[in-house]
Amino acid sequence: MADHNLIRDLVGLLDDDKFMNTALKTHAPNEEDFDDRSLFVLVENVLNAATMIVDAFLNPNMDTEAQQIKNAYPPPTEHFIPPISIINEVCCQITCKALETNDVHRTTESLFGELSHFSWVAKAVVTLSALAVFYADFWQAAQSQPSGSLLNSVAVLKGFPAITQKLETWKNQMFLTLNDLIKMALNMTKCIVDFKHNSKDIPELCTAINVSTIACQITVVVLVCSVQFTSIINMSYKYQQSLDLDKFTRKVRMTENFIKKQFKDFEQKKEEIREYQRLKKLLVNPTKNVELIKALFDIRSEPEPLCLGPKKAKVSIEAALGGKSMLLLISDLKLENNELVELNNIYNARGFKESNYEIVWIPILEQVTPASLTQFSEKQKQMPWLSPSNPKSISNVIIRIVKEEWNFRKDSIAVVLNPQGKVENKNAMPMIRVWGFEAFPFTESSGWNLWSRQEINWLELLLKGDFPKIQEFIKNEKLIFFLYGGEDGDTVQKIEDCLKKIRKDGIPMEFINANEIKSFYARLEICMLSKMQTKADVHDSLMRDLLNLYTHYKKNRGFTIACVGSRVLVNTSLATASEVLFKVRIDLEEEREGDGNGLRDRFQRVLRQCI
Repeated sequence: MADHNLIRDLVGLLDDDKFMNTALKTHAPNEEDFDDRSLFVLVENVLNAATMIVDAFLNPNMDTEAQQIKNAYPPPTEHFIPPISIINEVCCQITCKALETNDVHRTTESLFGELSHFSWVAKAVVTLSALAVFYADFWQAAQSQPSGSLLNSVAVLKGFPAITQKLETWKNQMFLTLNDLIKMALNMTKCIVDFKHNSKDIPELCTAINVSTIACQITVVVLVCSVQFTSIINMSYKYQQSLDLDKFTRKVRMTENFIKKQFKDFEQKKEEIREYQRLKKLLVNPTKNVELIKALFDIRSEPEPLCLGPKKAKVSIEAALGGKSMLLLISDLKLENNELVELNNIYNARGFKESNYEIVWIPILEQVTPASLTQFSEKQKQMPWLSPSNPKSISNVIIRIVKEEWNFRKDSIAVVLNPQGKVENKNAMPMIRVWGFEAFPFTESSGWNLWSRQEINWLELLLKGDFPKIQEFIKNEKLIFFLYGGEDGDTVQKIEDCLKKIRKDGIPMEFINANEIKSFYARLEICMLSKMQTKADVHDSLMRDLLNLYTHYKKNRGFTIACVGSRVLVNTSLATASEVLFKVRIDLEEEREGDGNGLRDRFQRVLRQCI
């Protein structure tokens, strides 16, 4: 007879750490384990059919035919032989011996000792199969009306009168509860069986689900069900409304839902990893550019994911990109307007339109919110080229690939692909911003050729843009000083005062506070990056000049550039220039007489000598 204390103790095991530790101590699995998946297929078939019989028995109006279609059972694995002796022994442990001892600890210790050499998943499957054997056997036999003295006697011995007689309300409720608990245990077991076999080839996910804890929880659910059910059919259980069992059922349902969510998350991550591996192979060995583009977008949910221009006219990937070279513009929603202007100039250039070339925007949205969708739409209106009709079609896998393979961080990049989908340049954006359409077709060799030209003047590159006043100074071959002091405004002011006095002494010049030229620093960094992409040697004179300026800008609290037109005389730190100009002014005191140009030449020579 089942003692209520036994049921209460069993219910308390579901989240008992001491019980989990006891189970862990007995765990000593063999390297060779049996085919738990094949056994589970049999158990699943049996329990699905058995629980459906119970549902139909307790609710005669249920559509059993629809249920049978829903539970179309897979066939068992051919030639599989289940571990029958251990299943029978466990069946005895969770029914007769459990009721006989009325001791939870002895029951669980004995059960886990019997299953010690099995894996955690196998423990759960064997325990559930033991329940399935007598639960299904009982309900299958109870489904038919016994006839004849032999069958009637067997029915009495099996306990059929417990249900064949008119059911009391408490029994009806008890059978429903047990049936639900068995379904939950079956679902929990299915999760860990599938997890075990689906995570074998994905080591990084092998600990995504705590299989040992779940196996112990399944064992507890099976024990509660088997003890309750055995007591009822023995007609030895005087039922009282059990708040413990109700609480237990709610707990098990919560546990089941949590496990199912964990498994769903695992399945999603597994799919992402496999998609990631597939895409990485595609990047290494591309065949056609359209195959890569299709991989970059979720064409399962969005078969035609691209649209053209602000009007968002849907286009076919094959028709729009087949056999073309591509520039993939990859950015977040903070894509700068000057980049858009430069790309628009390139896209509308006659040479670009006549070429077999296309631009595709790949927006990287870490979170898709109403606000980010509005921003996306606003940026899209400024683009005459291809873009996604829905930014959600770019999956987390693609974002990971873009970051790992193409080093995307925050700044926009432009990946160049040839018609076969091979990467010709991982980031052509610096080249585009420095050279514009002159860098077309934006391959790495294009950049190398541009930077290798003898006539390059790095100062002209830095000042390229809308600076008409400066361009006029350069055109007229004026002596120009560019000053940048960062937060050191006092030194800049001292230099400006000194230059004003030198100019008053008769040397014509212009001086410009580079702090006021906002794009100067951005162009310096982009020129540095573009030059470095050519793998330039640090001893390369052009590279050295840019590095010197960059070092003064970043580390030496500012820089001073002195030039005649675009010909650079001095490229030094702000502090050095301050000291030198003071000395130069003193040296020029004796040179006040004579024409201005002669004095200017003398100033330039002294300045260069002092630096």
